[in-house]
Amino acid sequence: LDADSAEPVSSSESVVTDVSEPDADIWLQLQGAVEAETGTPVHYVGTLFADPLPDANDLFFVEVRISRDGQAADPSDLELAEIFLGGQWIAPDPEDIPWNVDGDELVYLFPQPVMNNGFPIDEPEWSWDFRLTWANAGTYEATATVVDADSADPVSMPVTVYTTVSEPESDISLQLQGPLVGEVGQPLQYKG
Repeated sequence: LDADSAEPVSSSESVVTDVSEPDADIWLQLQGAVEAETGTPVHYVGTLFADPLPDANDLFFVEVRISRDGQAADPSDLELAEIFLGGQWIAPDPEDIPWNVDGDELVYLFPQPVMNNGFPIDEPEWSWDFRLTWANAGTYEATATVVDADSADPVSMPVTVYTTVSEPESDISLQLQGPLVGEVGQPLQYKG
């Protein structure tokens, strides 16, 4: 408006703002032993965080890529794979685990064969415990990424854990397991 005449001196403009729900921010934390021996179960913990939660109808997998000494691991490198479910360790028949080789990595879509179509993310934080018993010595690299169950597109950044597995030196062994990261003032639990 003109200050003297109160007449408009410019045309009116409008602004349109498109407001939508933000994409879910999904990330993982993976913890596990740095060193282990063949034939001994190695405890790992995966924690998934989501804020905000994705659509309840969306399904996901955690794609796990495993290599040994920089080469593709083989299903025979695993003596046993277990998941803690319903208060007990469950070990599917190794023949039922759908492994795929992709270049220099062995690939597994968690939680197949238990949930073949993927899983919904219906809580902002949840964890799963699993144990791997390695059959062969070597340095294993496991990288986990949350992927869309339909498109296999990644929806999180990858996280990696390394475990160096050696042959047992004696019949007596001790394994200490605990978190790799923590917060000041928060208790941490270690198992031996």
